[in-house]
Formats: sequence, structure tokens, C-alpha cells
Amino acid sequence: MSAPPTDPPRAPDPGRDNTGGAAHPTSGPFTRDESASLVAEFRRLAIMSGWKRKTKTYKQERRKRLAEWATEDFEDTFGVLANNLQGWQRLCRHLGLDEPEHYLGSITDCKKALKPVFVNIIDLIDSVKMETRPKIFNSADALARYIDNTGKAYPREKAKTSPLLSNFLIEVGPRRRRRRKKRSKDGNETQNA
Repeated sequence: MSAPPTDPPRAPDPGRDNTGGAAHPTSGPFTRDESASLVAEFRRLAIMSGWKRKTKTYKQERRKRLAEWATEDFEDTFGVLANNLQGWQRLCRHLGLDEPEHYLGSITDCKKALKPVFVNIIDLIDSVKMETRPKIFNSADALARYIDNTGKAYPREKAKTSPLLSNFLIEVGPRRRRRRKKRSKDGNETQNA
């Protein structure tokens, strides 16, 4: 019988664009410090690039860069293969879902353990770097409010490409509010994750 699939170890990719595509005329190209917080690194890039907060460019670049960097860091840490049990187990253990409370013998067991977990993806990545645990929210609503307040949103279309990341999808913003109003009018409760 063959060994379970594992993600191949990732060697540093000299072709990976750590620059964020930006350069400031006086400071040269931006090189991301992959051990630093994603938000802190974006702030540094924004200052170097001259992007002002609350401008369209700042918001677009923030969303784009945080998503790119979070995806790279998540895949480096937890892998990309949907059938990699070790990646699922690493994710569960980082979130404090260790045995004996949670048996993590299969991917299905890991998915069951992760189902009630509401965590911000950007904070999850930063917690790995800082060797801490991310804040786990009591509900999707609490997490959605946090995302709305901090702007630490991760694009749905990006998360759908990763089976591990897609576990953490919830609806936020106007779409979530419309759906909640509809639920309250018809009295039915549906799960939106």
C-alpha cells in the first residue's frame, strides 16, 4: 500500500514576486518580510508606494496584496492538496483542536473538528508566524462584524480554490445583511458558511 499523499516540500522560489509590484523612487523595490504580519507589511508597502488610506487604490491594493500573501503563506504552512491528511491535522492542531477532545485520524475527522470554528484567515496566517493561536469567534456573525470593522477580508473566489481555506468562508458585508433580513422576514434560519 502506498503512503498517503503529502505536499512536496517547497524550496524558496526565486521567481516568486515578493516585491508586491511596487517601488518607491527613493527607496527602491519592496521586498516582503515573510516573517512579519501581513497587515504590517502592507502598511510598509503603502507608505513606500505613497498610497493614502481610504483611497480607492489603497483599498484595492490592500485587498489584492493581503489575499496574495495570505494564500502563499497558508499554502507554505498547511499545503495545497485536498487529500493531504498531515496538512489538515497541522491546521487543526494550530487552532487547538488536538486529541483527545478531537480525534484527527482522517480528513473527515478534521473537517468535523473545524466545522464550528470561526477564525479570520488573515489572523490565522499571522498567528502561525507569531507562534500564537488566532482568536476563534463564537459565531459567524461575530466574525463578520470583526471583518467589517478591521477590513481583514479574504476574497471568496481565492478561498474556493483551496479546500482547507474554503472551510473558513462566511458571508460578510451587504450580501450577509440582505440574507439576514430575508431570514427574519420569513422566519426560517439557514446556515451561511
